[in-house]
Amino acid sequence: MKKNYLTILIALISFGLHAQTSVTFSGTGNQYVEIDPSTSADFQFAEEFTIEAWTKQSTLGVWPALVTNFDGGGIPNASGYWFGINGNGNAGLQVFDSSGVFFNVGGTTNIIDNNWHHIAGTYKNDSLFVFVDGVLEGAAIGPVTAKYSGQPIWFGTDNLADYLLGEVDDIRIWGVARTSNEIQLYKDSCLDGSQNNLIGLWHFEEGAGSQVYDISGNNHTGTMVGMDTITSWTSGIYCTQCELSGISELTVSTSGVNITSNNTSATYQWLDCNNGYSIIVGEFGQSYTATANGNYAIELTENGCADTTACVSITTVGIIENSFGNNLLVYPNPTNGDFYIDLGAVYENSDILITDISGKLIESKNITQSQVLNLSLEEPAGIYIVSIQSGNQRAVIRLIKQ
Repeated sequence: MKKNYLTILIALISFGLHAQTSVTFSGTGNQYVEIDPSTSADFQFAEEFTIEAWTKQSTLGVWPALVTNFDGGGIPNASGYWFGINGNGNAGLQVFDSSGVFFNVGGTTNIIDNNWHHIAGTYKNDSLFVFVDGVLEGAAIGPVTAKYSGQPIWFGTDNLADYLLGEVDDIRIWGVARTSNEIQLYKDSCLDGSQNNLIGLWHFEEGAGSQVYDISGNNHTGTMVGMDTITSWTSGIYCTQCELSGISELTVSTSGVNITSNNTSATYQWLDCNNGYSIIVGEFGQSYTATANGNYAIELTENGCADTTACVSITTVGIIENSFGNNLLVYPNPTNGDFYIDLGAVYENSDILITDISGKLIESKNITQSQVLNLSLEEPAGIYIVSIQSGNQRAVIRLIKQ
């Protein structure tokens, strides 16, 4: 027996795994974990959030709640958000706006199978997504804006007594909507709590007692309510040791429409921030040249870890000549027809010429006392040249009509 234990220990060390304990909920009675109510405002997200957890379920209850900031006492005017297992045994996320409007998204995998599963839910810009074991399984589009009543964060129940029957480990709550790549890459990782936008992280490694500690540094301590301080603890998941600290450099440099990662040791994937951090196909070099005005980021992978830089705004795509200064903006470019030119200041007279690529005049107009020029191009798709003359200032812009 000792030999077997030694073999297991060596295997854990060799593969960089870290053993954990977890908490188990009985599904009956008033048993749950409550996060310090004085910190509830930290979890009242207006625009975006992500909830992740590992859970092991063998018996389906009535919509068992896993992580909630939910006041359902006034249904249909419920408020907050609910994350757990829906009535079909799938991972689910709901967001409520306290006026009777709510949106619900569910996965497709039945996770009531007595196996550990990683589940995640994200909310951003009225869109809800749910992931199971790193795979996107459900999506719903709003509009809905979460409203809150001051309800504290609970693990294992909600205020409708939807108690959880099963085990829970490694709960993470983020103040941003994590990308599908980030969820997939880090679901097995032992995060150290220093990650950007991490609001709460509970590893449940205490193994005994009535307190569960938030290691994000934000002091969101949880207290077990109605739970046994010994038998409510059990063995948990194993996680790998990547802690995002393996990313040596997360900054970028810009020059015109070119963005370059300052990290020379990673692999790269460029992302379109304006399109839900979607992958820009074929753009996996250290530098990226923007072909349209927008916001861009790069996902870096290094030493088995990955992280995403802050988004960088590019506003000068298509500007061929410019004496108005750095505040000149053209958007959107490419355009479906309507576009705007911000000159950076009010000019008494601005003469506008629009030609096609051959030089044929499409439109000529004069705009007075304006800083932002509201223009429209009703020609077929193609490339057009827009010239602006305001006194001694001149700009020439290559505009793409889609």
